[in-house]
Amino acid sequence: MAAKALLKSGLRKAIGSGYNTRVWDESWLPTSPPRPPTGVWASKTVPKIKHFMWQALTNCVPVCSRLADLHCHPDRTCPRCGQHEETINHMLFECHMATQTWSLAALPTDPGEFPSSSIYGNFDFVLNRIHKRHSTKECKARIPWILWFLWKARNEKVFSNKDISPLEVLQSAVSETI
Repeated sequence: MAAKALLKSGLRKAIGSGYNTRVWDESWLPTSPPRPPTGVWASKTVPKIKHFMWQALTNCVPVCSRLADLHCHPDRTCPRCGQHEETINHMLFECHMATQTWSLAALPTDPGEFPSSSIYGNFDFVLNRIHKRHSTKECKARIPWILWFLWKARNEKVFSNKDISPLEVLQSAVSETI
């Protein structure tokens, strides 16, 4: 709060052309409300997964909650855990099956940082912030595939009533990454 007087007196930073201002990477810029993450189209993965990640970020993945909003499905409950409303964020990051998968993936994270209740915050973490940590190239390459196989495991449960374990999800992601 010591700098409050300076700010009130008119202290400003000259941006100029903005070329050197990195609004997505600067830690001093607030992230609340969350900013949509960058990096979906720059991900080193196949186009179908880039498209899936973009659909997830734009709320276009047909999960139970979304289908109920469109009057296409009577139930909002997650088919995998049966306990919470199935949103895109829940299916990919918050469902206990997803959290177990991410735990097995051994991402470098601090407690309470990931997953969050924000899909933007979670995607920002897995696409941007994780890359700035001490993670391996293999770990970074696996992330889009983990997202994809979490989606496929959800669909196996919905359409075939087959449970895919978090370990199987991770193993499938690893096998596609190699």
